[in-house]
Amino acid sequence: MNIIAILRICYPHLLIPSVSALEKTDSGGQSRGLDAGANVLTVNFTGEADRDRYLIYGNKRFVVGLEHARKLADNAGLTMGRSIFIGDGDERMRWE
Repeated sequence: MNIIAILRICYPHLLIPSVSALEKTDSGGQSRGLDAGANVLTVNFTGEADRDRYLIYGNKRFVVGLEHARKLADNAGLTMGRSIFIGDGDERMRWE
């Protein structure tokens, strides 16, 4: 969490993910990542019927669904935005 906070202070426009591994290692970990300065959540939109065919890290991975992401954003007082890969996403990724 300290690294997330330092990155946020040094690079206020940087996209910093609160990754699912934070939630897997400790319940509420992704929320603490957002509190520390993360501003990106990744969401798995793969349908239930196909998820087993597209496992990246096996069955032990915590999969972030849309409802979990919405709950995290609401609890952190954040609003859901658009994909970083649409529109001006590249503009927000530059280092200053």
